[in-house]
Amino acid sequence: MYKPTDNVFIVATGHSLRGFDFGQLKGQKVIAVNEAACYVDYDYCMAIDIEVIMNKPILVHRIPAMCKGPVITTHEVSVSHPFDLIVMLSSGAEGFDFTPNRIKTAGNSGYSAINAAYHLGARKVFLLGFDLGLSDTGDKYFYDWVDQPGVHPDYLYINYFYDTMAADLEGSDMKVFN
Repeated sequence: MYKPTDNVFIVATGHSLRGFDFGQLKGQKVIAVNEAACYVDYDYCMAIDIEVIMNKPILVHRIPAMCKGPVITTHEVSVSHPFDLIVMLSSGAEGFDFTPNRIKTAGNSGYSAINAAYHLGARKVFLLGFDLGLSDTGDKYFYDWVDQPGVHPDYLYINYFYDTMAADLEGSDMKVFN
């Protein structure tokens, strides 16, 4: 759990972090999002699709890195797993949920991590790698990863959800900086 006075960094996988020295975060409070767990020391890893990661051979390389600390997900995992799981149930996609152990997801682990950070006690959160778009060269991630041809998230759709979260956070005691 975090103290309200802690600075908490949520590290996502956006292309803007290409070349970033993750050593700069050593000793900081960190929530890693999905693949970022392979590159940064963290307190928690957020992965709403943990069973997908476990069941796709192309993703299974993530598992050892994601076992370095507790993994937050939105549902119980039905198969044997090596993770120390924290389950925070999904209460839908849109907005922000202040109800203990319930989070909004927008179908996006980074989005979910912001809501999870609140329930872990964070009140001052810094987002890294939340690009919500492609780089000028078409990169989506800071690491080398081959996407399925033609598959890219609908960034306008996801941006809509971030706007609803921002509206719900106005006037709250949580501050988020990107």
